[in-house]
Amino acid sequence: MESWFFPITLLPGIGLFTTASANLSHALSAEITVLIDKGKKEYYPIIDKKVKQLKRLSIALILLFISACCFCVSGLLGGLAYLSFFPGWMEYAVLFMGLIATFCAFGILIVYASMAVGIKEEQFKISRDLTQ
Repeated sequence: MESWFFPITLLPGIGLFTTASANLSHALSAEITVLIDKGKKEYYPIIDKKVKQLKRLSIALILLFISACCFCVSGLLGGLAYLSFFPGWMEYAVLFMGLIATFCAFGILIVYASMAVGIKEEQFKISRDLTQ
């Protein structure tokens, strides 16, 4: 493959999504801690939903790390195939696995984002009801 460097060019984008997802995970964890410290029973359903959201983020992060590894290995195999050390089909197989992991992670992040709005809205309603 003459374009063995293609998988390597995808790494900065994966790194960007990984960093953003890790920051979301840390912020969500801190938010859960604050809600737990408040100790109000009204927040328990919100806490449960936010813990599920944290699990989604963790799975997405794992998939993003797997895809980054696959892209690195695919680029390495592509370079070695260029030097005739490995068959060329191996790099495509690993690249395909990385792409599948990336798209699965993006799907999970889309679900996370769409559910986060409803959870936050419910949290604001509970907070408003508690202050009245």
